[in-house]
Amino acid sequence: VYHSYHMVENSPWPIISSFGAFTFMVSIVCMLHLNNFFFLFFSFFLLILNFYLWWRDVIRESLMEGMHTFIVKQGLKMGMILFIISEIFFFISLFWAYFHSMLSPSIEIGMMWPPKGIIFFNPY
Repeated sequence: VYHSYHMVENSPWPIISSFGAFTFMVSIVCMLHLNNFFFLFFSFFLLILNFYLWWRDVIRESLMEGMHTFIVKQGLKMGMILFIISEIFFFISLFWAYFHSMLSPSIEIGMMWPPKGIIFFNPY
């Protein structure tokens, strides 16, 4: 049955990749504190293996099972475009808040930029 939306089976890869990302972050902390690189390389290998297996399933759904029809591909493209636009607006809002605080400091921070008590280093 062909639908105009993306229908796939339940996949274990999202939860496994989230655990992999968590173990990768923990292994980075262990590397910085204990100087132990084994867990970093091991968790990185597992994360790359997980991505490979996940993309293998996506390619199999697309090519062999025919789940990615033209309408589904259009929906995936539109979803990616909307995601990129949302990221652009997110970073615009961060820069907007920074420059708004810098160019017109409020009374709460003493009408000065940088606020009193914050010491910046001189890069030159």
